[in-house]
Amino acid sequence: MDKPKKISRRAWLKGCAYVTGAGALSVLGGRFALADGSAAKKAAKSAVQYQDSPKDGKMCGMCKFFIRSGGMMSEGSCQVVEGAVSPMGYCILFTQA
Repeated sequence: MDKPKKISRRAWLKGCAYVTGAGALSVLGGRFALADGSAAKKAAKSAVQYQDSPKDGKMCGMCKFFIRSGGMMSEGSCQVVEGAVSPMGYCILFTQA
């Protein structure tokens, strides 16, 4: 009976890096434009835990992804979340502008 082949530390670390990178790409892949220039699908409000009220002083109106469509308090849209978005809303993708 043959002994199992030993895996080198370098090969094991390389494999871990590939798995981690693939996981990160699958999570982030839905947020950005695709390489061919077409727009990626936006995230559903339920998937990003969207709410119509601020959380810990963070709100959509202060997020870099928020797109204003009128005055300061009028509903707008988001670059990464589908549908209309309140400037007073919040989701887990909040990123300070």
